Amino acid sequence: MATPQNSKVLSAHMAKILINGQEVGFLQNVTYSINFGVQEAFAIGSVETLEHQQTRYQVSGEASQYFLREKIVSPKAGDPFAARTVTEVLQNGTFDIDILDDVSKQPIRRLEECTMASENSGVQAGQLVVRRFSFQGLRTR
Repeated sequence: MATPQNSKVLSAHMAKILINGQEVGFLQNVTYSINFGVQEAFAIGSVETLEHQQTRYQVSGEASQYFLREKIVSPKAGDPFAARTVTEVLQNGTFDIDILDDVSKQPIRRLEECTMASENSGVQAGQLVVRRFSFQGLRTR
């Protein structure tokens, strides 16, 4: 039973974008899902489901209102993306997203080796420009 003494509430107030472990920007809104590709297995001659099997592990999501540094501050030696801007790396390389707890500032979830799938912007008169991108990730921790 959850009581005030043993309950835990997480408040994710910021998400960071990391390239090679280095923070290069942050996101104000991240939604993600993990698809296990569940499929039904049937026995021959039966219409009843025998079991459900997980056939894959797929992380996908969308991020909006993101803010990036212009360049990677201290690229690693031999990094093929060292001379590129952060935006170019996001569009052509991989990155991680850390979702942080508001109180402890510790990562709640890390979405690893993400690849940008699409990018779009919304512009309205008298409003903020909304920048969004969707991504695919390899795993979560």
